Amino acid sequence: MMNPGRPLLAAFCLALAGLPSCAAYRLQGTVLPDQTADITTVDENDTRLYSGGLAGAAIELTVDPASMHPRPLSPAVTDANGQFSVPIDELGAGLLEYELAILCRHKGFRPLYQVVQVPGRRQRLLIRMTPGPDHGGGPSPDVLKETLEWKKQLMGPEPGGQ
Repeated sequence: MMNPGRPLLAAFCLALAGLPSCAAYRLQGTVLPDQTADITTVDENDTRLYSGGLAGAAIELTVDPASMHPRPLSPAVTDANGQFSVPIDELGAGLLEYELAILCRHKGFRPLYQVVQVPGRRQRLLIRMTPGPDHGGGPSPDVLKETLEWKKQLMGPEPGGQ
């Protein structure tokens, strides 16, 4: 006699097999020297991603920077080819729309701060920096810290102990 739950289990397994991978999303990209400073989303096969970039560029990332709960990610440093890869453990990253604040610095280049949408899984970030003095850039960390402290005073501590 056939178990009545087997067809349902088989249908469930087939449905799961058709879903996109649940593997952690990795934000990837390249930092390049250029005469134009900007951050753009490009296809993963864009040849500029592999044309030799700036080694040692420091990248700071914050998910949903304008929200009441901005989430800083681990900082990244570009490799010898100017490339970086950062895991983003947000639910649906690479599928759902999230804003991402990016601050990129490199000695001898002007800092670049920009807010972009998190690229899709088959897209990469192309960060182009212009030569010049490294003199700040991005929101002041003190202002951000003060704003978060003010939020705690108004709303109380976050659930979970922070």
